[in-house]
Amino acid sequence: MRVILTRFLLFVCAGCAFTARAADSQFSAFGTLGYSKTDSVYADYRLARNAQFSAGKHGSSVLDTRLGVHSKVTLFDTMSVVGQVLVRRNSIDEVEWSTPWAYLHWQPDVQYEMLLGRFRHSLFMITDEMDIGYAWPWVRPPVELYSLVGDASYVDGLKLRYRNTLGNYTAAIEGHFGTVHIDRAPRIVIDNHKNYGVAVSLSDGTVTYRASLVQADVSIAAQGLNGIVQQINQQFPSILHEYSVTNVSPQRYVNLGIRYEDGQWLLLSEVSRLWLRTRMLPNKWAYYLTLGRSIEEFTPYVTVANQQMTDFSAENRLTGNLASIIEKFEQNSVTEQFAVALGLRWDFTAGMALKMQIEQIRQPANSLGIQTRVLPAGQHHYVLSSVALDWVF
Repeated sequence: MRVILTRFLLFVCAGCAFTARAADSQFSAFGTLGYSKTDSVYADYRLARNAQFSAGKHGSSVLDTRLGVHSKVTLFDTMSVVGQVLVRRNSIDEVEWSTPWAYLHWQPDVQYEMLLGRFRHSLFMITDEMDIGYAWPWVRPPVELYSLVGDASYVDGLKLRYRNTLGNYTAAIEGHFGTVHIDRAPRIVIDNHKNYGVAVSLSDGTVTYRASLVQADVSIAAQGLNGIVQQINQQFPSILHEYSVTNVSPQRYVNLGIRYEDGQWLLLSEVSRLWLRTRMLPNKWAYYLTLGRSIEEFTPYVTVANQQMTDFSAENRLTGNLASIIEKFEQNSVTEQFAVALGLRWDFTAGMALKMQIEQIRQPANSLGIQTRVLPAGQHHYVLSSVALDWVF
């Protein structure tokens, strides 16, 4: 039923866009051409723990290169259709077409908005610019925090927004409800049977404060995870509920953010905490802090970012080969890492920016980091160098 509804909404959006007058249409294109390399043959930098592609010692353009088209078609004074098509590499190393935006937009006045269809989730501060590199200060958003949701970046459902003034500030609240289906078969299939969230913000045009909460009822079908869970059920069924990856309810994500931008100084920071309610997916928290200074068309910046695990305890109730499997799985699940990045953005012409960034990624001795590879004994850090050309027109 969910798949039928999603396809119907996408069909409605496409049909409305096709029948609208060309004079009422707005189109823009955006993209990024990037290149990255590490300073070590032992380090393969990834965008997320589950990503099957990386940039290593010999360099690669796979991390950041993408191309997209954004459209808005006005149907009536208060209603429009918004769509976005994106071409990029997905987590299983396939170049694919995706549709992160496809919704009917109804705005009867400046205070109220309704989105019906496919839209970005409400968790992060840069949700609306998630794939538009030109809108960010960095070469890429800090993966220590933005990788926490994996491929679950959009929701099929309903989003409502409300804005009002409070003195010199504009207060806003938005809420969404819908479903998420991520099909990376046969490797993994993820279903959010219910995905709902709320975000509140307060802004005076220079500084914005934002808090959000997203919850989801989740089922995961993955060859590795489900096989381990079946073995646990055979040996120790009384602890099966701790490891189950079907009907996990609810997983919870909380995010706090602040953005300050006065035309010269930029401060951007977020902190997130995850409660995933299964030992197969350890709880984590992460943060980043970016400080930048615009000097004419140049913006140098520095970012610190960190991802850590919480509430983690080793399993000691299982025995035999299963105990060894669980121990190895737990070791591979440790993705803690700390990064410091220095970057420079050059807005050399309207709608185009060249960015250069160098960062040191440090892994604790017991962590594989997000890159999921063991560094040589005594080496706990490596350096990633990146360059990206972003454009929008």
